[in-house]
Parts: sequence; structure tokens; C-alpha cells
Amino acid sequence: MIRAKSNLRCSRLNSREVDKTLGLRSDQSIVLTAKKSRAAYPENLRRVSYVDLDTNKRFVYLTNIFTVSAKNVADI
Repeated sequence: MIRAKSNLRCSRLNSREVDKTLGLRSDQSIVLTAKKSRAAYPENLRRVSYVDLDTNKRFVYLTNIFTVSAKNVADI
């Protein structure tokens, strides 16, 4: 799992419901669209957007783990 950079170029495949009271903002399946990125990693990824409720800072995480909850991804 890594944090996404602000210049990430991707296309959303689908979205899943999230509990916004936990700070989660989105849980999406994506595919990278930049030519080099797509060639290096052609598989689907999961993008989880989370806002720390104490600091109001937004974090976006990328992972290839689809079997755990979005909250677990944000907690890790």
C-alpha cells in the first residue's frame, strides 16, 4: 500500500459505499492511465480516500488488496 501522489492519472472503474462518519470519503477500483504507469502496472488498483477527523487532512491510498475493508486500508 502506498499514498497516491497528487498528479496520479487514473480512470475509475467502480465505486463502493463507505461510512463517511468514520472519515472515509471514497473506495474505488481504478486503472492507471499514464502510458508508463499502465505498462509498469496493468492490473486494477483500489483507491481509498480518507479524511483524518482530528486534523481535517485528506489522505489517498492505493493498494492491490481488495479483501479488507476500506477502514482497515486507511488505518494501516
